[in-house]
Amino acid sequence: MPLRHSKLFRFIAVTTAMGLPLSASALNTATIAASSLSPDCMAYRVVGICYWLYCTNFGCEVETSPKIRHYVPDAVVSSYSNTGENPWSEVSAMSSTNTSARGGGDGSAGISHENDLAKFKNADVIGHPGGAAFSQFAGQSGYACPGAGKILMPYFLSTLDSIAWRHNIPELVFPEALTPGVREIGSRTSANLWGAVYPRGGFLHGVDDYKRAAVVAQRAGDIVTRRDQVHVYQPLLTEVLEACHAVRKPCPTP
Repeated sequence: MPLRHSKLFRFIAVTTAMGLPLSASALNTATIAASSLSPDCMAYRVVGICYWLYCTNFGCEVETSPKIRHYVPDAVVSSYSNTGENPWSEVSAMSSTNTSARGGGDGSAGISHENDLAKFKNADVIGHPGGAAFSQFAGQSGYACPGAGKILMPYFLSTLDSIAWRHNIPELVFPEALTPGVREIGSRTSANLWGAVYPRGGFLHGVDDYKRAAVVAQRAGDIVTRRDQVHVYQPLLTEVLEACHAVRKPCPTP
């Protein structure tokens, strides 16, 4: 009689803003890994009951098992302004500058009344370093899915995706990018619009730099959780499906 697991993505976002910038050594692997063991981060809970029809040569009976839902620390998404300065110290070298990705080229000259002009953010999606610790911690009960992301695997680095991330090619002409109200974060009616997911690049208009960084982080996460996108990346979604389907084992006997 198999268990049924329901696993949700958990991305930890690391963002920097102009007002209070984080230094390149603001976060390290140990700090991020420790955060994956937080009960608040796991959100582990029983959400229902699964019914299984168990049949033998002597007849059939209905068995039950709990349905568990929890988050898994699959990846860390970093959103930051200066190319090569990922605030996660151990992986900052992965996103160092190159000939095609030296900087974003903000539309603002740093003048206060121009803060609503286009600003640029880099973004990286790296496999969560606490995956092994999470699996050991949550797996003790037998009611947990393993993490899907590989530790420190670079699933997306905006410096390697220069054409799409810095020039919005070809997503600038996608229907999602041209249609107001599609894939937007926040609400236009309540005057709390953070930004749109499309085009999924590093430029975004807005006054609040923290919100801009959060929207850019969402864009990077949106890319890696889909297949066949016009970006330079490694998909994370396929591994999630395989990991969930692999966790099917007998329930513990009472």
